Amino acid sequence: MTRTSPSAVDPGPEPEKRRRTPQRGRPKILDHDRIIAAALDMLTDQGLASFTLHKLALRLNVSVMTLYTYFPSRDALLNEVASTIFSSFEAPASGLPWREWMAAYLHELRHLFDRYPVGLHLIKFDGEVNPSWMRVLIPLIRELSDMGLSGRQISITNNWIIRTSLALLIARISLREEGVSVRDFAIPLYDMTDADRALMMAIAEPDADIADDIYDLGVRNIILGLEDMLRG
Repeated sequence: MTRTSPSAVDPGPEPEKRRRTPQRGRPKILDHDRIIAAALDMLTDQGLASFTLHKLALRLNVSVMTLYTYFPSRDALLNEVASTIFSSFEAPASGLPWREWMAAYLHELRHLFDRYPVGLHLIKFDGEVNPSWMRVLIPLIRELSDMGLSGRQISITNNWIIRTSLALLIARISLREEGVSVRDFAIPLYDMTDADRALMMAIAEPDADIADDIYDLGVRNIILGLEDMLRG
């Protein structure tokens, strides 16, 4: 009987190496920026009143507790969203003639809230003005000071400019809906002459440019008001 040396034993086929199957549908890594972006999208779609961390967690496909590791509360997250919005505001360069500077500032304010309409509701929520709103206010206060105003004059003028422009911006957002409601509901129900009905129909038709025209008119009136203040 012939013995076979151990080295001559046929080990058989080499075992197949296991291949790692890539996971499909793996969620993206969660981070601060992704949460802020998702919150902004949700606020734009659904508004501030219905915004909750629970709904945001469902949108991101994570648990609410995971969100709490990044933000301790709903208000903390909203503060960060507001900071993201208001830090994107680009004030005009200093050194421009004040009328030109003011017109540019007010139009940049319009562009800010065109990009982020929900920002109008984040200036103040839960009874407090958001600290990041100061990034928008400080350039205006500085310009008013450079124009020669001081103390109480700056306080009154700053409040008047901001409140007037924000009211105009809110009107821009609701203008189209109001036009449709006048045309479709108020006119059929109200007892009026044919001539008055024709006049109402003329102003009730939505116009893509009318909202901007109204805001531009407001900007011109703000500048005229400042001219009167400086003369006085």
